Amino acid sequence: MTLLAADGLGGSADDAVRAVAAAGPLPTLRLGGLVVFGVPPRGLVLARQVVVDAALLDLHARIHAAVDGSPGEADDEDVDVVPHTRPGSWTPHVSLAVRLTGEQLGAALGRIDPLDAPAAGLRRWDPHDRTVTELA
Repeated sequence: MTLLAADGLGGSADDAVRAVAAAGPLPTLRLGGLVVFGVPPRGLVLARQVVVDAALLDLHARIHAAVDGSPGEADDEDVDVVPHTRPGSWTPHVSLAVRLTGEQLGAALGRIDPLDAPAAGLRRWDPHDRTVTELA
């Protein structure tokens, strides 16, 4: 589940998120209904919505507050947070499959059961460099 997406994140932002994660246990995620993002031919994303509770909203807000207070990669650069990941604009979801065709999407829909998923960690995805940084 993506809590924040941004360009220009540096080590200080990662450290700020690590501090938030260390402050308490990560919430258990209750997965809700299915949602599909994207359009063919680029590919479809099949995801489950995450049922929002106070603990998740608090974690999300604390992560954004921590990153907003951190400098970007360059000292004079601000972190450029993707607007749809900000509190109030965020659609929490867990991606189940990406780059699906319509036929693959139809097949996948018949194989998905309800599931609760305890969060096992936090990581940062850098879409520019296509790298993952483990944070907690």
